[in-house]
Amino acid sequence: MSRPLVSVVIPAYNAEDTIGRAIDSVLAQTLGDWELIVVDDGSTDRTAEAARSRGDRVRVIRCPHLGPGPARNQGAEAALGQYLAWLDADDVWYPTKLEWQLGLASTYDDLEFISGNYRFIDESGRSLGTGFDRVPWLMERVRREARNGAIVFSREDVPNFLRRGFGSSITMMLTRGLFDRIGGFCGWLSVAEDMHLAMRAVAASSRFGAVCEPIATYYLRQASTVRTDHERSQRETVRAYRDLRRMLSQCGRPIRRALAESLSRAHLDHATVLAKLGRRREGIAEAWRSLRLNPRRMALTTMVGLALGDECAS
Repeated sequence: MSRPLVSVVIPAYNAEDTIGRAIDSVLAQTLGDWELIVVDDGSTDRTAEAARSRGDRVRVIRCPHLGPGPARNQGAEAALGQYLAWLDADDVWYPTKLEWQLGLASTYDDLEFISGNYRFIDESGRSLGTGFDRVPWLMERVRREARNGAIVFSREDVPNFLRRGFGSSITMMLTRGLFDRIGGFCGWLSVAEDMHLAMRAVAASSRFGAVCEPIATYYLRQASTVRTDHERSQRETVRAYRDLRRMLSQCGRPIRRALAESLSRAHLDHATVLAKLGRRREGIAEAWRSLRLNPRRMALTTMVGLALGDECAS
């Protein structure tokens, strides 16, 4: 069996209604040198059957319910490709997604991590803009430096990425070597595991790239953990940044400073959610942690407002 250029991994949990759409978007790629692995993450519905119905190019692996990070790692273990790419079971790629990214990789042979832009679509089908639109420093660089629809970043850009990263798991493509060096996805995070991997990947890369045009659609789901359990989501994000600070503690001061600022912001976001839930004492503690990491007016205002019982703090 010849080695494919790209291994595409789709983790799927109870996704029988959407997995076919996701698989079809891989089958429609203009570049055909790929293998597709669907990891049925302990589904209790007909996810596996729906995946197999799409034909012989789909390989299905079944495992107990592990969560998105470990399921992606299971797929990577079985993968044969030089590059690894991920797609969630309820999202889709555009037909030229792999062609764009591999074209960039062939132009700059030291790129081990390539991301890309994507569109947000809500459950009514309404477009809510793109992921890149939400990252001001990135859009400024894109306007100045993008060439042929893509941009390449150097080591000097790593701190900005750690402060305000971009992309999503559905647009990330890594070399197999980089994925193995950084240890794959974090197994204990239920939220932000893709951000955790992306930041480790960028910190371990000499250069990294991005396709500026949208190459995927991310469907916003009301039932997702991020949207239904804000407190858990923010708590997990704090855990992710704490772990990143530990893992990257030997990096230079700009990287350490950037991670401290990101963790400070995560603590403050958590404080705001706790305030809305009426958990003022916990919110004050989180605002204080934010202030200690990165003294700034917003953290101080939030902490004082919570201490005084000011509703505006929430």
